[in-house]
Amino acid sequence: MSAAFDGTDEATDVLFIRRRDTKTAKLALERANLLDKEYRISPAASFDGRIADDRLEGKPPLWPKDCVAVPVTLECINLTRTSPSEGSVQSDWKDLVVGHGRQVCPFSSASLGRQRQGGRRRHPRKGSATCSDGLNINSLSTVQLAIFEALVQCIPDEKENPMEVSKRKEIVRDVQALPLAVCPNKIERMGDDHTLVIPRKALTFDDEAFLGLFERAVTEDVDSHVSLSDALKLLWLKLASMHGSSRVVRRGDIDPESKVRESGHRILWPEISETSAEGVPIQTGPGSPGWITVTEHGIKQSFDLTRVMFSRGNVTEKKRFGELVKEGEVVLDMYAGRFGTAL
Repeated sequence: MSAAFDGTDEATDVLFIRRRDTKTAKLALERANLLDKEYRISPAASFDGRIADDRLEGKPPLWPKDCVAVPVTLECINLTRTSPSEGSVQSDWKDLVVGHGRQVCPFSSASLGRQRQGGRRRHPRKGSATCSDGLNINSLSTVQLAIFEALVQCIPDEKENPMEVSKRKEIVRDVQALPLAVCPNKIERMGDDHTLVIPRKALTFDDEAFLGLFERAVTEDVDSHVSLSDALKLLWLKLASMHGSSRVVRRGDIDPESKVRESGHRILWPEISETSAEGVPIQTGPGSPGWITVTEHGIKQSFDLTRVMFSRGNVTEKKRFGELVKEGEVVLDMYAGRFGTAL
């Protein structure tokens, strides 16, 4: 039985290219058979606000809005670490690269067509079955990969003294052994800015296996100054980068004893400086840390996700309003009730 079609994008290997060089780079990568046509070129996403590239030192920062993410094979990623010979085909595209990494990109139309006919692609992409050190990380989900990369990066001297392959393989196995409740295959993206919503019991140190992974990582080196809190922040950064998200929140509980039904969502990243005792940002309103806009059927719904609950229900009525209201018109919702009385 074929697997069900269940998505339109996932994380993949990408090169970051300046927008002005997109067409030139794409043609050069196609000639070298290094372009991954399973995915579409997308706007670049970077969790730290800029593209990391040694060749940019001493120059003005290059921001993600100035770049695109071009999906490529792992062979291409490996080639970025080698020096091209002058005049080679490789130099045609390598000179245009300002960084590389992994991020979520939409599937191409051709790839979506094949998935609908025969289920989601299960075979490894060309050139990406294993890393150069023999690690088969292509089998990891986006969430598992983010955990793996965060764990490896927790070790402070990783660049000077690379971790043994056997140790990396052990980490991969430990990550894959995490239960789905703790490490879900996918994470919900909410709103126009693709805010990541982490399930309440997922990716939390309340789980002993998950906690153990990070405890071993931060104590790998006796001189390490990385705390468990720092390691978890690094994981949020990795997840945000891979999903092109600007914010990570944890889904909250609804207090059954409260007369007011509140959201309960709490922001995990970026870190908020001023919060209440319950972890809710002091500031609210447009531009505040919890402010989000969700567009459905042309209707823009903006609210503070740390204070206000949101429902994707009543779809028929939302669609009707989206088709009914003309550009320039303002709709005043006079109801504050539930079910049929709410927009």
